[in-house]
Amino acid sequence: FSWMFATDPTDAPWHAVETLVRSVIDLEASAAETGAFRQARGVPSAAVLLRLCVASAVCRLSLRQTCAWAAEIGVARLSNPAWEKRFQNAGPWLGEIAGALLAARAAVPPRWPGFQLRLVDATALSVPGASGTSWRLHLSYDLGRGCMCQASLTDGHGGERLGRFAPPLPGTVVLADAGYPHPRELRGHLAAGGDLIVRTSWAAARLLTPAGGRFDLFDALRRLDGPAGAWDVVVDDHQPALPPLHLRLVAGRKPAAACEQARRRVRETAKRKGKTPDARSLEAADWVLLLTSLPAAAFDAAAVLEAYRLRWQVELAIKRWKTLLGLGEVPVHTPAAATAWIYAMLIAALLIEDKVARAATQFPPRQPAHAAGFLPMAHVRALGPQPVLGSVRAIPLAVA
Repeated sequence: FSWMFATDPTDAPWHAVETLVRSVIDLEASAAETGAFRQARGVPSAAVLLRLCVASAVCRLSLRQTCAWAAEIGVARLSNPAWEKRFQNAGPWLGEIAGALLAARAAVPPRWPGFQLRLVDATALSVPGASGTSWRLHLSYDLGRGCMCQASLTDGHGGERLGRFAPPLPGTVVLADAGYPHPRELRGHLAAGGDLIVRTSWAAARLLTPAGGRFDLFDALRRLDGPAGAWDVVVDDHQPALPPLHLRLVAGRKPAAACEQARRRVRETAKRKGKTPDARSLEAADWVLLLTSLPAAAFDAAAVLEAYRLRWQVELAIKRWKTLLGLGEVPVHTPAAATAWIYAMLIAALLIEDKVARAATQFPPRQPAHAAGFLPMAHVRALGPQPVLGSVRAIPLAVA
């Protein structure tokens, strides 16, 4: 991004960025369709408008600084109010560009042929002075490629849902945290042909035995002999007309230090709410509880728990975006400006990932990564023939 600080309008790095973006989307046509660019009026082209939007967001330039920089390098001449209006109108267009960059990754050759491991999570974004979450960016991370593959933006009320992403292809295994075990969403994900490993809690869903009786979680945990166990369960999604939702509940005992830390969080949360800690929450704090659709014959409890530990990779990727790019704090107040700013930052983050990916192909590791890095190959082969990673789809970005 050296082009952001250039004073020469013919700066070569910017033309490399522009060429990359033009390879995935028609800038002029998309800008006209979304209303981001219909007349020049100080900004000669859609490409220049994109350059100003990304530079203004990443460098956190004020209206005056953006206009002064554009005039200094000779790419645009416009007033502060004119640029403010341009920037606010560019949100939907920038979202389309970010979506096109994500969709283009479907053509990248797979690193782990045969299946796709996808990690989903959401991150909170806040405007200045906000007491809570102003926006929420929902992200899906492709572990095989080491980059984001899908994204969706909502306001602060938009909860974590698997349905915010494109339906999974057969062979896709989604890893999600405790915000995602909504029974109806789980059913939709499985109906599309995907598999999942999702964290749950003792109160997140009503569990039944395969025979239809109530599944006593705490009795099963107390009877468990060993650090991990698994049981066949039915998740009650209150749709009796549909077939039962059969899954497997996997439980893994936490280390002693982690147990104490989890119980302390339960007590602190109850104290903050002026309540007495629930004895069931304190007992469940000693365990990691997962729901999975993976077959027990190929993926025992230990293998499922081992795979779930990889979910932290999406957390680390989001942390990099927030730490290095400052994505977490939105410096504008109006919804239109905030939308444009978030999408501009997302474009910058995706361009950085693409640059890193290209560099990695020029300097490959001595021992190429493969599926055995997270699960034994016997478990992978048990999945049988599956579509390759290149068939992954990306969902267009939109504000919900």
